[in-house]
Amino acid sequence: MQVLVFMCLQDVRFLQNKVPGKHLPYHYAGVYGPKAERGEGVEEFIPGLESVDKKAWQEVLEINTIAPLMLTRALLPCIEQGAGKKVLFISSMLGSIEGNNLGGGYMYNSSKAALNMVGKSLSVDLLDKGITVAMAHPGWVKTEMGGPNAEITAKQSAEGLRAIIDKMELGSTGRFWNYDCTEMAW
Repeated sequence: MQVLVFMCLQDVRFLQNKVPGKHLPYHYAGVYGPKAERGEGVEEFIPGLESVDKKAWQEVLEINTIAPLMLTRALLPCIEQGAGKKVLFISSMLGSIEGNNLGGGYMYNSSKAALNMVGKSLSVDLLDKGITVAMAHPGWVKTEMGGPNAEITAKQSAEGLRAIIDKMELGSTGRFWNYDCTEMAW
């Protein structure tokens, strides 16, 4: 099975007839939104209430929540024909309502919590079609977004996500996984 990686696409309709049915949609869309200033040009990673901007929030929701659902809808005929019939949404531990002990991060956190709900609803709607849906936290990864102090490498994250994909089955559809294959709290 090949894994297709799509970033945010404005219009995905063109993919419907161009993607063979033997692939797994792997939705990795993530923007954090503007970061707050702590003073002296230092950015705050988890912006507080004062930094919430309506237009920026709408953009974060469009990319992190709405685009993955629209992409899935556009690719549904290909997914239905595929051998694996799996959809994986890359979420974040920051989308866990139960796990929110830091506060702030209103735009990003809410977009990932909403993505979790989209994935859960989709898992119910696609169950009769034999399509498994899951959400996964990729770990705190050493990337531009995660920063140099993050806990794991991109390779470790990818290996963990691949293990989740291998583990996905209809009996566990709609679950929220950590990259290490443990279940995340909602």
